[in-house]
Amino acid sequence: MKIRVTNWQRWNRVKAIYITVCCVISLAGVGGLEPEPYEPMPNPALAAVFTILAAVGMLSLIGTRER
Repeated sequence: MKIRVTNWQRWNRVKAIYITVCCVISLAGVGGLEPEPYEPMPNPALAAVFTILAAVGMLSLIGTRER
């Protein structure tokens, strides 16, 4: 399936928002930024999935070329 992008700036902004949301969700799966060394990770599967999705989105954003 091929999509036609008419406004590349808006499309890249949407991808950046998607990456930000994925990073926040993966951070929530890790347990946040609180330094508690004895607490296990609350949801490692959620963190792993959304970290991978954020990485794929970053690669997509980096490899984007306007046509």
